[in-house]
Amino acid sequence: MQADRYLQKANMLIEILRYYNEKDSFYMYTEDHFFGLQAAFRNYTDKIKDEYPHTLVSHIVMSDRPMMFPPGFIWDEFLDYNRSHFLDDIDFNDTLLLRTNVLTGKAIDYMSFYSNSNMNKEVQEYYFIQAVDTILHKAMDNGTVYDFLMAYLIEGFDMYGFDKVITHIAENYEPANSCVNEDRKSELQKRMENLRKLAVGNQAPDIVIRQADGGTFRISDINSDHILIVFWASWCPHCEAMMPEIKKLYNDNTIANFEVLSISIDTSATAYAAAIAAQATTWINYADFKGWDTRAAIDYSIYATPSMFLLDKERRILARPVSIYDLRNALMNIKE
Repeated sequence: MQADRYLQKANMLIEILRYYNEKDSFYMYTEDHFFGLQAAFRNYTDKIKDEYPHTLVSHIVMSDRPMMFPPGFIWDEFLDYNRSHFLDDIDFNDTLLLRTNVLTGKAIDYMSFYSNSNMNKEVQEYYFIQAVDTILHKAMDNGTVYDFLMAYLIEGFDMYGFDKVITHIAENYEPANSCVNEDRKSELQKRMENLRKLAVGNQAPDIVIRQADGGTFRISDINSDHILIVFWASWCPHCEAMMPEIKKLYNDNTIANFEVLSISIDTSATAYAAAIAAQATTWINYADFKGWDTRAAIDYSIYATPSMFLLDKERRILARPVSIYDLRNALMNIKE
């Protein structure tokens, strides 16, 4: 495709312009070639807009076309310029783009200007919050686009365990298309309310376990300074890989002691029993076989397995580890 060929050439030329000696004749030749290429591609996209003004292709081309760099651009300012202007061409009022991957693709690309593998998680979250604010403020012109991007960002950051970014979104933004009537609240609004409740430092929702003898069992009945709540399922391959690793940490005397409350979202008692037998754990296991409608899964806003919550002795949320690495670090910090 024309756009793909342009991006391939332009990105190679940009690398030269960013790092080559600007006094060299090759640099000057490359700069002239780049700006000529850029102008030619901009003319190409303008021609599509003029010839096919009301087509979906025109909408895509105009919002997804690469950013323009001005003549005489100082390439040392590449990162700051992208952060300031990368989203300039996107029409955030264009709901036709919701049928495409333009908005999500642009959001991912924009995040890359704030991403750095050398940053620790706390610093990385600080920069991602800046990116999120820019995207959502630009999207506020259209409630439907705004809600779509907010849901997409929440889902993505939740998947990778960036709790501070999620909390920032939940505490500073409201869905545009929301209703006062409790029965008609949008799924996004309900999700955000749950995210606020489940932020690190907040009191964890209580979990009531119905026992075989008809009695009940609550989180407060667990005699441990720290509790790890794990939501899992027998059919989840990631859970199958993670549960033995949690078991190793559970038996590791070099880290903080903790109890595990393992809650399955299985609907099959047979599959659940087989998985429990294979795990051979001594911690607290529970399933009511209601699947995603398990009360605890609803209260903890569980959308994927495995999901973990580490609670302190006051039953406040201490951490929401995404991986075994995150869990080990959280437990090591407690030990210290």
